[in-house]
Amino acid sequence: MLTFLLWLFLLFASSSSKFPNSPIFEKIINNFLTNSISNHLSHCDLVWTYYGRHENKEGTTNQDLFVPSLSQDDDGILVRREIDLNNATTQLLNGAENIPKLRIAICSVVIIIITISVYDNHNLGLQLFQTLTPHYLPLTRKDEDYYIFVGQNQLMASPEFGLKIKNKIGFYFHERSVLVKTMHPYQNGGNPQLITLLNLDSNTSDHVIHLSKIFPDLTKNHFGRCIKMSIPNAIWRIQIQKVELSGDEKKYHPKRGYYGTWLEGAMKKLNFSYEMFPSSHGGGTGVQFKNGTWAGAVGDVYNEDAEIAFVIGHIYSRHKYVEWSAPLSYEWMIFVCHSPEMIYSAEAIFWPLRLDSWSLLGTCTLFSVVVVKLLFLVRVFDSNDDDQLSTKRSSSWSLSKIVWYIYKTVLEQDAPQPNKEFSWIRAFCGFWLLFVAVGTTAYRAKLVSVLAFPIHSWVPETFEELAESNFMTGLNVVGKGGAAYDLFHSSTSPTFMTILKKLSLHPNALDCVTKAAKEDFCCCLWEGASVYEMNKNISDRFGRTGLKFSQSTTFFIDDGLVYQKRAIFRRHFDFTIWNAIQMGLVDKWIEMDMYKVRKARQDLKLDGDDSNTFNDEDGPQKLKVQQLVGGIVLILIGSVAGFMGVLTEILVPLWSWRKHKREIMVI
Repeated sequence: MLTFLLWLFLLFASSSSKFPNSPIFEKIINNFLTNSISNHLSHCDLVWTYYGRHENKEGTTNQDLFVPSLSQDDDGILVRREIDLNNATTQLLNGAENIPKLRIAICSVVIIIITISVYDNHNLGLQLFQTLTPHYLPLTRKDEDYYIFVGQNQLMASPEFGLKIKNKIGFYFHERSVLVKTMHPYQNGGNPQLITLLNLDSNTSDHVIHLSKIFPDLTKNHFGRCIKMSIPNAIWRIQIQKVELSGDEKKYHPKRGYYGTWLEGAMKKLNFSYEMFPSSHGGGTGVQFKNGTWAGAVGDVYNEDAEIAFVIGHIYSRHKYVEWSAPLSYEWMIFVCHSPEMIYSAEAIFWPLRLDSWSLLGTCTLFSVVVVKLLFLVRVFDSNDDDQLSTKRSSSWSLSKIVWYIYKTVLEQDAPQPNKEFSWIRAFCGFWLLFVAVGTTAYRAKLVSVLAFPIHSWVPETFEELAESNFMTGLNVVGKGGAAYDLFHSSTSPTFMTILKKLSLHPNALDCVTKAAKEDFCCCLWEGASVYEMNKNISDRFGRTGLKFSQSTTFFIDDGLVYQKRAIFRRHFDFTIWNAIQMGLVDKWIEMDMYKVRKARQDLKLDGDDSNTFNDEDGPQKLKVQQLVGGIVLILIGSVAGFMGVLTEILVPLWSWRKHKREIMVI
């Protein structure tokens, strides 16, 4: 504590040449620093910045106290961080180097001492701002640390410190009091405006003032400030439309999407307006080129063309360039392809049994023919009227009759039966009929299932199967790249490296999905995009889509808003998002948005404009002619065989008659 007070006193004393030479003012400032600042912020790191010309006075200079490395009469910036408030561990001269913090502190008190007029250096604000808050590893945090300006307070009104630093104060002297002022970033329509926070005199400076009165949060109300917003072409999250105004003026407004619903509530809560525009690079979310520059919505924010961008996936490659909001939704990658196609073939009548089963049945049939023929050849003993033992043989069946008997029993027709006295033949035929009953029943049962549930073609269901398949692969991207392509491109998994080799980019999700429905092609896209397209274009009134959705998912990420690094208003924007998530509003917004999508599609149908990719089909699925093609082939074969038999019955006797007639004529 004593070290902290000593630092503050020395810093104030070093710039006292710019203050009125009065012990009253020194007492007021010292009391304020002692009773209020040090009381609340003694746990913070101390960062002090000196800018000015150092002049020797009677052997003792400010340079001796703070800037031993600067020569006499030099202008320059010196930044020093006190980690433990006792040892200076970091020193930055002339803003030439970016020195990171040696540890993450809870907070920092940034003392900025200016001993010359800022008008002497037109780039002072930007130069000092970039020194204290560089893009990578900043020394101070724009939205959390506490900045105290001592000396020339015009610096606090600069565009950099006035709009991009949240907690800042400066001292102004008025008669016998000291005014503590700050720059309100939003009160004057987005332009910094000086406002008075405290009026300190010899009586009030002894009191401990609450920190919220010294550094109030001025970002709760934007006073109608216009915020520039970059909107990518992620229509399943937010869809914007162009509105023609007077002259050539055009503006974009949300048409639908739950991001627009959140925006409407946030505008009422935080009192701001917006200026929307499609993101650069074809409406993309963010693409980094080889030279390191960014395009798309991330590039718009990083290049300060926009303050906020919507629907940005949180991936590692973007983390260094923009600040993330609380997640408004979550996404994961899936792929869709056409449903497995039914395979119709005349060979379906053979599918109920395997080849070995058909072979066994054929062997059993031939064996039965041989056995029946042999049984008819066996002679048996019999007693005659003279009580003499004799042998006899049954009337033998011809081979064609035996085959005809086997054929009729298989088809369950009225087959001829052997004579009653030959019991061994009848016994075998009984077992044969039992065998036929078992075989035909099993065949028919399996045939029914084949007809009712035809065999389907194979389609991949996981990303591993997709990588090994012959299916071509497309990737739906937002704009000309984005998080989806970055995740595939940066993946070291052999599965995704294989998929990447045959990957084609499709900015239009409907075209990608429609191609997947008609070809051996799989479309990889975000789950949210698939739900939107299903409700918008590719489902019938029963919810059928004609598509096969993958069973596996990958690349689970969150998406939300992105801001510029350490944007001072992000805390309250995040607060509105967290409230919406915790109350379950986001899920309800998504449900309502999909209802609006379906309703709009229904209205188009009523107007006669039906552009569905798949048609409705009422009731259960019915058998198709293709499923009966095997039976039709059998009918044709039977018809041809019968026709050939008729021709044979006609032509053979005619041929015999003509042959006999020729023989008679010869004689």
